[in-house]
Amino acid sequence: MIRVLNNIKNIRGWRSKNQRKIVVFSVDDFGNARIDSLSARTKLLSNQVKLKNRFDYLDSLENYKDLELLFNVLTSVKDLNGNSAKFTGYTVLNNINFENTLKEKHYVPLNISEFYKYVSGENQRYVNTFEKMLEGIDSGLFRPQFHGTEHLHIGLLNRQLIKNDWITLLNLENRCYTSIPDLVDSPTIKYNQTYSFWKNDELDEHRNNLEKGLKQFEILFGFVSQTFTAPAMQFHPTLEDILRDNGVIGIDKMRSNKVHIGNGQFKKFESTLGKENNRNVCLVRNCVFEPTVENVDWVNYTFNQIKAAFYWNKPAIISSHRVNFCSNVDENNRQIGLKSLERLLHKIVEQWPDVEFLFADELTNLINDDK
Repeated sequence: MIRVLNNIKNIRGWRSKNQRKIVVFSVDDFGNARIDSLSARTKLLSNQVKLKNRFDYLDSLENYKDLELLFNVLTSVKDLNGNSAKFTGYTVLNNINFENTLKEKHYVPLNISEFYKYVSGENQRYVNTFEKMLEGIDSGLFRPQFHGTEHLHIGLLNRQLIKNDWITLLNLENRCYTSIPDLVDSPTIKYNQTYSFWKNDELDEHRNNLEKGLKQFEILFGFVSQTFTAPAMQFHPTLEDILRDNGVIGIDKMRSNKVHIGNGQFKKFESTLGKENNRNVCLVRNCVFEPTVENVDWVNYTFNQIKAAFYWNKPAIISSHRVNFCSNVDENNRQIGLKSLERLLHKIVEQWPDVEFLFADELTNLINDDK
């Protein structure tokens, strides 16, 4: 059944010419500080805060060593053109200034460059982390793309702060944000869905956020983000106009997704790889690599998905998350993720010496040029 599904999902959409074997790693959540440390997680659990998944348990901000070891793995292989493997890192730009937010009772942000310094005061692992990220960019190993200003719904956080919600306060006191409760009067707003909303008049605030965020991205990294994927995949389609107006030409979407369109009403959208309505390029991931999810042989699982993509002359767009490669809560988590990544990369280049590693924006421009 898995083999059949791997083929079915590759039938529709854009195909590469000349049987090019293209691999893109699209990895979400870089720059996001969700769980600060093992001790912080322990305090949340001891106070009966419900942690639901591996992101709640393990998803810590990447540190210097995380990036250094990741880049070492990426450089361990070369493609047809002599390029190392590449990570497109869908990156959030800001995190919570925890002390000031608690003091002011509303969200106070720090951009990620400042935030790495902020946390390095108590944890030397974060010293020069932003500089290491820039080094990865300059070396052609890592390319950030816009994943929202935060991985956090600011309005929900502010309302819970005003209410003195104990889960929210306990999180911030421990430099975390997870499992923040929903709002009774706005049930479609989730704390980790930056662009979720209840009423359509809230969308203007999201438009302003996106415009400011894309400008902030360019200031932080020195180039325009040409692709975007929404945090937790909730994003009203009318917001796509503001993305295009600010340089985004490719939007990473789910193949099938129920999207909230206002007042509790949802609409199902189907997407395929390629150009949509002669406007933007739609990027649809057709492979999955989540090596810290247990009880799956991820190297072979992902390898077989890549094989199916190449059979249909499709690029292999591999979906993954930063949680697989971070260590501040558990170093064994990083070890498992990087070892699996290294095995997968070597298996790819051994099977397909003519493979090409591309960033998501490079693939977007290739599809645009082809059209």
